[in-house]
Amino acid sequence: MFIRIYALAVCFAAMICLTITSGIVLYDLVQFSFPKFTMDTYQYESLQTNQAYRKNHYVGRGAIMVNRPGFAPAIPNSDPSIPEMSDEEVTVLREQALRQAISNTRHNALNSLIRLAIVLLVSGVVFLFHWQLARQQESAV
Repeated sequence: MFIRIYALAVCFAAMICLTITSGIVLYDLVQFSFPKFTMDTYQYESLQTNQAYRKNHYVGRGAIMVNRPGFAPAIPNSDPSIPEMSDEEVTVLREQALRQAISNTRHNALNSLIRLAIVLLVSGVVFLFHWQLARQQESAV
């Protein structure tokens, strides 16, 4: 009787783990499929327009420095012999940064999916083993 209760308790814990992990897997699948919807809002907004990009990244006079809350402000290169970047150059940089941010978001989602697949596998094996043990104990009674 004790073994059956133990096996069913382990099955219950494994089901909780499987349920929570499945929810996280679903979020990671959404994150991988639609990275713009799940990336950091501050980062996403700063990459939408040249104006927002210039505000959050110092772009000009030969330097690109990120200006993020909580960090020391960027100190621009004030050498007047280096021209400011044109809108076209800023657009190219902004679009590259957006593509990189999307790529990073997808990479993080895939990384998480791999870890969660391992958790699902282990939890599933533990559940099946203990479910069989509980059924054997039930038939032995």
